[in-house]
Amino acid sequence: MKKLYLKHEQVILNSLRIAVGIVFLLSAIGKMLPSPPTGLALFESKTLIPSGVGEGFAPYLSRMLVLLELMIGMMLLK
Repeated sequence: MKKLYLKHEQVILNSLRIAVGIVFLLSAIGKMLPSPPTGLALFESKTLIPSGVGEGFAPYLSRMLVLLELMIGMMLLK
């Protein structure tokens, strides 16, 4: 009985890992659409700058956040 429980637990954990990885990838790709300059500029002006990030640092931070999301998504899907 214990081995059956552990097998199902592993399946559930792998399914959750894959689902979260896909969400991270979709979030990063969504920020780059319809094109990277347009999507990232919108992310900067509507999200980062109103939250207090300086206008000079916002382009760098937005690209770092998208790269971080891509990396986390790919690591979860490995």
